[in-house]
Amino acid sequence: MSKLVSVVIPVYNCEKYISECLDSVTCQTYKNIEIIIVNDNSTDGSRAICEDYQKQFPKITLTDNPEKGLVPTRLAGMALAKGDWLLHLDADDKFVLDMIEKMVAVADYNNADITICDFFKWTPNKITVMKHNYNGLFDKEKIKAEIAPNIIPDSTQKPIYPCTWTKLFRTGLLRENLRYYDKNVRMGEDILLSYPNILFADKVYFLNEPLPYNRHSDIQMTKSYKPDYLNDITNIYNNLKNLNNDYKEYDFSLQLCNWYVLRAFDVVRNEKKSEKGDIEDIINKLIKSPITQEACNKYDAFANKGHVESEFAKALKDGDVNKIYRLAFPSKISRIKRKLKKIYDLH
Repeated sequence: MSKLVSVVIPVYNCEKYISECLDSVTCQTYKNIEIIIVNDNSTDGSRAICEDYQKQFPKITLTDNPEKGLVPTRLAGMALAKGDWLLHLDADDKFVLDMIEKMVAVADYNNADITICDFFKWTPNKITVMKHNYNGLFDKEKIKAEIAPNIIPDSTQKPIYPCTWTKLFRTGLLRENLRYYDKNVRMGEDILLSYPNILFADKVYFLNEPLPYNRHSDIQMTKSYKPDYLNDITNIYNNLKNLNNDYKEYDFSLQLCNWYVLRAFDVVRNEKKSEKGDIEDIINKLIKSPITQEACNKYDAFANKGHVESEFAKALKDGDVNKIYRLAFPSKISRIKRKLKKIYDLH
């Protein structure tokens, strides 16, 4: 008998897309599935649409999460899951119709704890295939040798995309590693679900075939303001630091510091998108943070000199507010000078 697959779908104000999402799951060629929809306090017609689908498909469970936020909503869905395998799907995305069948076949054949596929980046104007930088089966030794050194992405390498909807997890493994999945993280939480499980898996299989569609709306394309971004990267950093302490096979603390500096740069630039943003205040919060000083001290030891991020790390370390501002928001003349310097440095 085929194994049961649980599909967890958090829903928040997605009445425009939820039907397309649910159609892609209810019409899967793999039939032994349960669909767990968790409503995250939607204020539009999303829940009513989900109720209609529940009446048509007995395999759907619909519940409400009284605790707001994506992480608590996903946790509520995972707590209800009865499947041997578990997939996540966002309410504005969709699966190709044979995705689950293909993922389960690969997972069973290879006895993999996690199977990871490629995906389609789905924008209003085009669809792009997004590929992982790995292929085939990775056992514990290969995970330690090839994945762990690159588990935290920086600006120079192709990452393992942390998005949860590309991954078929063994449910038992997923539940063992929920201690890193922090309810206080609003943006980027998928890192804390995906990376610990990959590192602690016995086997991971990379299937080089795009199977889910990840929708990028017009709002996403314009890169809207991220509230509480500094709190998010701080909490992610602390949880990944705990993961690094628990994972005895490889020390990725330098990667983590590099990641933090890159994200801190984004935090400063993000503040300009807010009408109430206080850029100087956010810079001072970064400078005073012990995590910032820890990350900058390590970053300075191995980062490529001459990059904006290297100068930014030094400015943070030195507490140079004016330089941080100039680096985050360079004038047109400064940008031209920097490009020319790069060109001449290459010759």
